[in-house]
Amino acid sequence: MGEIKIEVFLTDDEAALKTALSVIFPGVPQLLCLWHINQNLRSKAQKLWKINTTSEEENKANEKKRQDVMDDFTKVLISRLRSRRVPSFETC
Repeated sequence: MGEIKIEVFLTDDEAALKTALSVIFPGVPQLLCLWHINQNLRSKAQKLWKINTTSEEENKANEKKRQDVMDDFTKVLISRLRSRRVPSFETC
């Protein structure tokens, strides 16, 4: 059997893991996985546009802003993924 070439690592940005990967696989790029990017964006949006204010109108406006940011991010992400083809996935 042939040797498998590792082309990229997807991580959760955990420091010890990134350090170990850099030592063991120095030439392999490390990317943050999409799930973690999404969770980080959601967390930032929740802090920026808080719910449970004294105004129900403000709560609704903030919830809409949060949802709009997540929807826009999803649209951009899907567009970028569709514009790129990953050969190793296409051959499976």
